[in-house]
Order: sequence, then structure tokens, then C-alpha cells
Amino acid sequence: MKKINFRPIIAISTFAVIVILFASCSGGQQEQADQHEDHDQTELTVYGGNITFSDENLQKAFQHYIHLKDALVNSDAEEARSVSEMLAQSLESLEGSAELVSHAELISNTDDLDIQREAFYPLSDGFTELIKNTPPESGQVYIKNCPMAFDNEGAYWLAAESEINNPYFGDAMLRCGSVTGVIE
Repeated sequence: MKKINFRPIIAISTFAVIVILFASCSGGQQEQADQHEDHDQTELTVYGGNITFSDENLQKAFQHYIHLKDALVNSDAEEARSVSEMLAQSLESLEGSAELVSHAELISNTDDLDIQREAFYPLSDGFTELIKNTPPESGQVYIKNCPMAFDNEGAYWLAAESEINNPYFGDAMLRCGSVTGVIE
């Protein structure tokens, strides 16, 4: 009876396993690098596009507001919570914004997307008045309305673009709404 020498088979199998493990580990490192690059790009995003205000504090608040709106559009309660903290801080430096601060703080104190969206409505109304009283130096702020929000009562929000991206419904009714005004 002929004996089979398993040493070359074991050596080749071991080498193959090492190559596969090395390839999968370095692929994971590349994936982590890609995620890190994506994260860096997200941090560099300027919310509010080319809209500028003469008041630096209003500029910051507007950028945080737009970031919050985008988080709600994406149904990202954690991002909405995080950015609303920054919004509340930037609003504190603006005269007559105490009520807006309380709405932003309500959003920052919950992970419940429904509660966040309910608080976003009065925040948007107050922020609209703030922007009307201090219009941008450049760019256009779009006033939008979703007639179906809150059991067909309707709700407004502000945006830096004319395209409808509904923060009250997110993906469920992303394009529900219309532009009802422009502040320039």
C-alpha cells in the first residue's frame, strides 16, 4: 500500500490561508481608510451653500439649522440630536432667540425622531422670522411647506436649495412639499 505524504498539501494549504487572511486584513484597512476619508469629507461640508449673512453668529446658526434639516431628511435621529446641540449654542448668541434655543434643546435631548420633527416645526417658524428680519447678504433661502405634515395641518421649513427634501417625513414622502417663498 502506498503512503501519501501530506506535508506538501498542508504547507500549500497553510500558505493559501495566510494569503487569504492577509488579503482580507489589508482590505479591511482600506475600507477603514475609505470610511475615514468619507468622514473627513462630511466634516468639511458647508451647510447652507453660498448663502452668507452679515452676522457671523446668524451664519453659524443657519449652517447648523440646514445641517439639522438634512439630518431629519435622512431620518438620522442621532445626527439631529448632535447638531441641534450646536444649533442651540449658536442661537444663544442671537438676541431674541430664547424660544428657538428651547426647541433646539428639545431636539438635542431625545433620540425619538417623531419628537425631533415636532420640535423642528416651531423652530423653523421662528427661524424663518429671524431670517426675514436679517436677510442674507448673498444667496437665497427657500421657504418650503409640506401640507400633509402633522395630520394635514402642514409645516414649513427653510432650505438652501429649491429641490424638495422633506424633513418631516424623510424617505416616506421625501418630495412632498413646495416652495412657498424666497428670502433674499
